[in-house]
Amino acid sequence: MPTPSVATLRQLIVLAEKREKLTAELEAIEKRLSAALKANPSAASVASIAGKPGRKAASAKVGRPAKSSGKRGAIKGFILDTLHAAGEAGVAVKDLASQLGVKPGNIHVWFATTGKTIKEIQKVGPGIFRLNGHNGSKPEASAPAEAAPAPKAKRSAKSPAKTRKAPKARAKKK
Repeated sequence: MPTPSVATLRQLIVLAEKREKLTAELEAIEKRLSAALKANPSAASVASIAGKPGRKAASAKVGRPAKSSGKRGAIKGFILDTLHAAGEAGVAVKDLASQLGVKPGNIHVWFATTGKTIKEIQKVGPGIFRLNGHNGSKPEASAPAEAAPAPKAKRSAKSPAKTRKAPKARAKKK
């Protein structure tokens, strides 16, 4: 291994001095951070992430809280109870959405899918639904049709059936 030149040794000395200066500066910053965190403990999680190089500061997530019920059909039960309590006047989708803490679009989709299976739910106006002809009892999901759906009609002789092409014969390699 060859001995380093004088110029190379001078560059190493300058770099080592620069490193010592930066290390002292970093320690001073860390002391100020720890003092600030002792004064405000809620900022500790943000500072721990923001203090790491290459990481963005954490931002608080805004939105609705995570689902709490976890039971299937909880939304259905709530909507049916609310429609039942509203009576003939009905309930607006935006009111249901605000009570449930969900977007109104989700409630519109519920009425278009699950709500469609319940015969008693009637659309009164744009975004307003009610229970039609309820007699004090809560409706249940409509039962499936009693008779099975009719089978698809067979193709008539007039319309030609699609024919499949026969597979091509492969030539044998010898």
